[in-house]
Amino acid sequence: MVPVSTNYSTVGVFECQSGEFLLEQELCNSISDCMDGSDEATCIQDGDCSAISFRCEDNTCVAMMSYCDFEVDCPDGSDETSCVYPQCHSNSEFRCDSGQCIPLSGRCNLIDECKDGSDELNCDKSRKSVLDSFVCKDGMVISNSHLCVLDIDEHREMRGCRDASHLQNCENFACPGLYKCRGSKTCTHLSNRCNGQRECPQGDDEWLCDFHCPSGCQCTGLVILCPGGQWTRLPINLASQARKLDFSNNSISDIKDSTFSVFENLGELILKRNLIADIPAQCFTQLRNLYLLDLSFNSLVILRTKTFVGLGNLLTLRLEGNPLMSEVQPGAFLGLSRLPALQISHAELSVLHANTFEGLDMLRSLDLTSNQLSNVHSDAFVNLDVLEKLNLTINPRLSMASSCLSKLDELRWLSTDYYKHCCYVPQIENCFPPPDEFSSCEDLMSNAVLKAFLWTLGLMAFICNLFVLAWRAREKMTVYSFCVINLALADFLMGLYMVVLASVDVHYMGDYIEHADAWQHSVMCTLLGIIATVSSESSVFILCVISADRFYKIVFPLHGARFGMRRAKMCVGAVWALALLIALLPVLPIGYFGGGGDFYARSGVCLSLHITNETPAGWQFSVAIFHGVNFTSFVFIFLSYCYIFFEVRRSANAALGRQQASSAEIALARRLILVVATDFLCWVPINIMGMAALGGATIPGVAYAWVVVFLLPLNSAINPLLYTISSIKLRKKKSADNNHTTETTTKTLDLSFKGFYSLPYTSTV
Repeated sequence: MVPVSTNYSTVGVFECQSGEFLLEQELCNSISDCMDGSDEATCIQDGDCSAISFRCEDNTCVAMMSYCDFEVDCPDGSDETSCVYPQCHSNSEFRCDSGQCIPLSGRCNLIDECKDGSDELNCDKSRKSVLDSFVCKDGMVISNSHLCVLDIDEHREMRGCRDASHLQNCENFACPGLYKCRGSKTCTHLSNRCNGQRECPQGDDEWLCDFHCPSGCQCTGLVILCPGGQWTRLPINLASQARKLDFSNNSISDIKDSTFSVFENLGELILKRNLIADIPAQCFTQLRNLYLLDLSFNSLVILRTKTFVGLGNLLTLRLEGNPLMSEVQPGAFLGLSRLPALQISHAELSVLHANTFEGLDMLRSLDLTSNQLSNVHSDAFVNLDVLEKLNLTINPRLSMASSCLSKLDELRWLSTDYYKHCCYVPQIENCFPPPDEFSSCEDLMSNAVLKAFLWTLGLMAFICNLFVLAWRAREKMTVYSFCVINLALADFLMGLYMVVLASVDVHYMGDYIEHADAWQHSVMCTLLGIIATVSSESSVFILCVISADRFYKIVFPLHGARFGMRRAKMCVGAVWALALLIALLPVLPIGYFGGGGDFYARSGVCLSLHITNETPAGWQFSVAIFHGVNFTSFVFIFLSYCYIFFEVRRSANAALGRQQASSAEIALARRLILVVATDFLCWVPINIMGMAALGGATIPGVAYAWVVVFLLPLNSAINPLLYTISSIKLRKKKSADNNHTTETTTKTLDLSFKGFYSLPYTSTV
């Protein structure tokens, strides 16, 4: 049961801090009705209108009770502009110019019953007061000199109107402890509130007398706030004149056809975070003045045809956070002709039927993020003639034909999970995601120069490393040759990756975007990503093994223990196993990598190299490998060869003297600089861009493209030239030099993995 207050004098009344009382309707109306302004003190909260206020179109705030009350309160009149007023009974009521209905007996009774005073227009002039006179309520005519003057004669009788009506409309009269009438400074005793007799000029002393506030709710004027209670349905006997109902965070589950039928003047209905699963069609028909409806975070399963019929004034509809909503029937939004924006996010929509959004004639923004859309009918968006913004992100299985978007002539902003949808509407100014660093709507590799480098470096790495494998297989197997063969195999895989990628570009030339999703999520793309990662990492690790071997032999030439074939096989085997583990780990069904399968599908080149400020699943792993491990490897190689250079220089000076050793030092320095420079060009720019991206810098897409197509495979293409092909000439030169040696024994030290096999280290016999 709803408790009924018996103290009618305080129903709907606010007590000012200065002592007077006024109707709660006067709260937050941007006018200080209290002498101390306490009625407006808490109306603006965090720069916004309070919960009991109505926001005008010019962003000023007025009392919520002022919405559709037949009287303009907003400076721009927006509180009455779109109101739909009830029809008056022609036999018993008079319709004011404002739309208000009053009893016929109120017409021409010398009292402004209509708020706009139209009930006293065109009345019999003989009933009007004469000039400089005032007609009291009881018909007595007094001089205007008595207006707003409280005076007692010698007989203890009030001078002026015996009914005190001459004290109404007194603008400069304060009345602490009394009830202050609306729109004036005239006051009356609180005991006159709800006594069945009109005392105030507008009759507001009799307003809200039958208003009952449900138990546990907070009511101010015609605003009823009941959040966070235990309501399972709307309470009975709610005031039919309510302007705002807030029953959020309850357990309401039952909505019937007639639940809202009596709230013709309701402006806001907030039912978020309840258990509502179904809304009957046309149950909002009587809410013709509703401008805000919040049904977010409920358990809605379906929106039926004509669910929102009658809500012609609705400006805000919140449907997000209904995780069970799987269907919106065609015509569900009929009647929402003024709605400017619609959000149905975090739901389970999988299909958009034809004419799903019919009736949304003024819709400019549509948000369907975080659903399961997989099938969008070609006519799903018809009739959205003024739609400017469409958000379809986080719909991983989204599929729609190009004709779906081609009919949206006013579309200016589009965001989906796939760039191919941007190709359907090339005229759009802002479309997301942008194309990746390599592809266009037509080609996987859009840049002609990059395409040429892809073929050139790919074929160089493929053919030259194949030659190295064949050439080295003819030689006697040493530790060094074994390492070089494995290095050539790693670089051969990079050449294979680039040649296959270039072939895919040729295969899809002209209509790549139609196949982009299938390609990026294909087994072949994943396999290419694994091959590229294995090639890159095994190559780096083998270079470290060779550098360590050279360092050991140069620095400790007379040490008894040697880096034998058995150890070499163990180290190289561990290198391949580690590289393969790094490449395969992201494709396993591990949640950190997004469930597996998509780690190499970030772009059409199937690489996981991270040098952007984006944060996809597993990005930390990519940073740790490409920027942590690889950079550390480069530093190790660099320091190793620096130490080798200084050690050889010291030994040569000691054996030959400074003058004889200088030419050999220059040659050695030149070769070591070439070794370090190729590694530097390959990895240091990548590391610099990666660290810059982690620091918040935006790396241009063209830079990323050049890194992948030119820098990353650079070593794989040049290594065969440096450490094998050039060694053929060096060995011939070494043989000629040995034929001219008479008094010394030349000991050849194979210093480097890049063709620096012959450095004469001469010692006196």
